[in-house]
Amino acid sequence: MTGSDGAVVVSVTGGVTGVSATYERLLALAVTLEAAAERMRAWAADGARVLVDGDLLASGLLAPLSLAEAEVAVVTATTGPDGVLTESAGWWLDAEALRLAVRLLQEADELAEHALDVLDHALGRALGQSLALSLGAAPLWLPALAG
Repeated sequence: MTGSDGAVVVSVTGGVTGVSATYERLLALAVTLEAAAERMRAWAADGARVLVDGDLLASGLLAPLSLAEAEVAVVTATTGPDGVLTESAGWWLDAEALRLAVRLLQEADELAEHALDVLDHALGRALGQSLALSLGAAPLWLPALAG
């Protein structure tokens, strides 16, 4: 196979045989996402403190329109539709969804393991019964083997 720049592709890695995500790594990612969400909530709280800062409020006596613009900007950045508080909820939800996905995958693994155990037991039992039946008929076919 040749790439668009004329280079010959020798091998491809990844995909089904090369993915190396583990449950532990996925759960660690969830912790990282949750920590980021917590930092965003702290930034939103910082914004609330800015709004009640005495020096900022005092400046409103000299420049009321500038104060209003600053307050709108802080509110928009912290609690607006695209503000850090709103975005933190999305990051927290991503962390929870990741934890749920890992839990569901682990439970699916356990169910598959149980199903294989049941199947293994059933096949072993069927093989044992067929051997028992064939050994019961052994006197009929043993002379043929000896002969």
